[in-house]
Amino acid sequence: MLHAHGASLTEDSYRESQRILMMSAKIRYMICTVSAPCMKGEDMGPDRAVFTMANPADYNTFDSITDNPDVGDERNFLQVSQEGQRGWSDVAVMEEGKAYYARMYVHNNAKARLDMVATNVRAKLNMPNKSTVWGKQFEINGFLSSDNSRPNEIWDNMVLKSNREFHVEILSAKYYNNIRTEASSGFDLSLGDLITPHTPGALLGYRQMDGRIPGCLEYSGYVLVKFRPVFC
Repeated sequence: MLHAHGASLTEDSYRESQRILMMSAKIRYMICTVSAPCMKGEDMGPDRAVFTMANPADYNTFDSITDNPDVGDERNFLQVSQEGQRGWSDVAVMEEGKAYYARMYVHNNAKARLDMVATNVRAKLNMPNKSTVWGKQFEINGFLSSDNSRPNEIWDNMVLKSNREFHVEILSAKYYNNIRTEASSGFDLSLGDLITPHTPGALLGYRQMDGRIPGCLEYSGYVLVKFRPVFC
């Protein structure tokens, strides 16, 4: 039996609750991608068990450790930074002539000694990168999913804003980890898979982008999307 919020759930009930949560997130993704700009709302989800570096998970689960020495609370896995500046935040004010990075942190929190591997790990990011989309503020939603993690999908968001209408131009999309660091070339990600709505997302991995990420901090990595604002 699985338990959530103190109630006893059957396996089928748990799966149905996760399906409803993911459907809600995907509807939000489509609205924020193709419709009017969204205001910042619930910035991470779904509700899930959390862990620490000293006590990681007994199963595949992503970005649920609250005291990561590099990023702090991993549930806040999507953040933005202006090129050339230090630090990451949830909100960025767009400036003409500047470039920015969106970062999605990826960490399978399963204990290393269990030798568990998450499969079909994918990342998806909605960005206002179409020339027909203009706005003064956009909520950017990031999603990480896996076939055998619990929950199967998690999400977080950040906000881009300006006092002028804009959209963004994507300059590059990479994945970095201990195999390919920023000092090397990183792994190239398909923008069609990563950014386009109604796709399952871009495959991630460790030695190659095959969707397989073992549990343990050494196998963690991050998606890094470089972009610039385009103003009216």
